[in-house]
Amino acid sequence: MISRRTFLRSSTLALSIPAGHGLVRKVLAAPGGGRIQAVADHSCSDCRLFYRSLPLPAARMDIAQADCLAEFSAAFDDGIDYLAGLTRNAEFVLLGQSAREHGYRLLYQGRHHYADGVLQHSIRADRDLAPALAASLAGGRHAWPRRLAAAVPRCTRARGPAHDAISSAVLQRPADSGGFLLSWVFARSDAV
Repeated sequence: MISRRTFLRSSTLALSIPAGHGLVRKVLAAPGGGRIQAVADHSCSDCRLFYRSLPLPAARMDIAQADCLAEFSAAFDDGIDYLAGLTRNAEFVLLGQSAREHGYRLLYQGRHHYADGVLQHSIRADRDLAPALAASLAGGRHAWPRRLAAAVPRCTRARGPAHDAISSAVLQRPADSGGFLLSWVFARSDAV
């Protein structure tokens, strides 16, 4: 049973997601077994490129904003081992809160911020992954979401203490981007 405080916080966060925003979801096979549920904001071109570039074929499901949390939460009952996504901050907070309440822990987080013609990637992952992924994303320029999607299976294998890495590239913000996106991978506690 969810607490009154959690319900009120989730409701407030859900209302903060602008109208017209919705998420798309697909389930992928994880390396070494298990399943990854991947989520992206379909109203943002960077997120759409990430979603289309995810490795391994999967069924696509469009999710309306009102059903976002319910559909995402279905993963908890479906035995999904990993949750991954590229979303705006409000969506991340809402989905991350739900994931934590269901026993998932954050393995990887990336912050992707456009400002003054520069895109900065701040990566928090295990020490083997963080610097390599940060460099790869910066080198990818406009294709950085494609490189991020290719790294999702590797992010599920992250172990050990978190390490921070930062990179940047001269790159203008797409018109349909909010300017600040979060990428993330959660793991079910017993999956790691």
